[in-house]
Amino acid sequence: MDPSWLSVAPMLLGGVMMVVAQAGAVRLMKGLPLLNSWLLGVLVGLCSALAVTGWICARLSRGLHDSMLALVSNAVVFICVGYGYFHFVNLGETARRVRILWELYESSDGLTYEEILTRYGASEIINRRIDRLTNAGQITQQGGRIYSKGASVLVMARILSLLKRVFLGRREVDVRAYWQ
Repeated sequence: MDPSWLSVAPMLLGGVMMVVAQAGAVRLMKGLPLLNSWLLGVLVGLCSALAVTGWICARLSRGLHDSMLALVSNAVVFICVGYGYFHFVNLGETARRVRILWELYESSDGLTYEEILTRYGASEIINRRIDRLTNAGQITQQGGRIYSKGASVLVMARILSLLKRVFLGRREVDVRAYWQ
C-alpha cells in the first residue's frame, strides 16, 4: 500500500463528514442554531478524521509514539479546518453584502436605494442580531433590558484576541472607547 496518498485521506473524509453532518442536522433538527449545527459537524468530522488516522496507522504498522503524533497533529489541523469552515458558513449567513446581493438577485424588478435602506437600517440590523443572540441562548431579555446569558462568545473573542496578539503582534482595540 502506497502511504503517500493516505496523508490527505483523514482530512478529506473528515471534511466531507463535517459538511454532511451539519447539513443533515440543519435539515433534521429545525430551529437548531447555526453554532450548534456547526459544532456537531466539526465533532463528527473530527471523529471521522481521527478514526481514519488510527486505521492508517494500524495498516502501516506505525508505533504508538508515531500514531499518537499523527492523531494529535491531525486533530489540530482538523480543528483549524473546522474554524475556517465556520467562517465560510457564517459569511453566507450574516454578511450584509451577501444578503443584499442575494435579495437583488431574487428581485426581478430590482430594488431602489430606499428599499435597501428600509430593509437594512440600523434598527433592522440590531434586531436581527438580538434575535440571533436570543435564539442561540447567549442573551436574555427581561423588563425591557438585555442581559448576557453565557460567556461562549466572549471566550471565543478572548481566544481570538490572544491568537492575534501571539501570531500577528496585534492588540485588540477596546471598542467601548469609541462609544464614550
